[in-house]
This record gives sequence, C-alpha cells and structure tokens, in this order.
Amino acid sequence: MDSRAKYYGEAKNITLSTNIDYAPREVLRIYDFEDTVDFAYYVGSTLQQGGWQLSSGYSYKSLGDERHILEWDTNYLYWTKPNGTVSRFQRAASPPQRRSRAWWM
Repeated sequence: MDSRAKYYGEAKNITLSTNIDYAPREVLRIYDFEDTVDFAYYVGSTLQQGGWQLSSGYSYKSLGDERHILEWDTNYLYWTKPNGTVSRFQRAASPPQRRSRAWWM
C-alpha cells in the first residue's frame, strides 16, 4: 500500500451562493484528514467573486484563520498550515480544476 494513501486531500471550487449580494460567491475549498479551509480569490487587495475567469495575477486568502496560506505555481498549489505543514496539490489548470489531489511534502 502506498504510504501516501492515508494523506489524501483535495482542493475544489465551491459555490457558496448565487445571490448577487453575497461575497464571495465562490471559494477554493481545501481539505485533508485534519483540516478544511476555504480560500477566497484576490487580485491585489480586491476580493473576487470567483476564480474561473482568472488566469494570472491572483492570490488566495483564508476566510478563517489567516495563518493558513495558499500559494501556487504552474503545477501545484501549496497549502501551508499554522503548524508549518505543507500540503502540495497537483493542479492542471489556472485556477485549479474542480478537483486537485494532494501530496504531502
């Protein structure tokens, strides 16, 4: 059995609301066996309603504990938790496809 199997995690876009007055309407939800965190999309300091139209120049900010940090490059999302643990999620699109799988570093 692959030792990484117990470390399963996923990242996926979640629609929180379709109401025009709700913000943000879409977030990137990341979870593993310990935590679940919703990250909002930002361009500079401006909150975005969702991430599907974004292809560059965007970042993520946790909607809860801001010690959770999400960074990205061409191939991966990197979720740094408050305790320093980094989970690496493989991604195939920008922003991530509906689901991205995780591998721990």
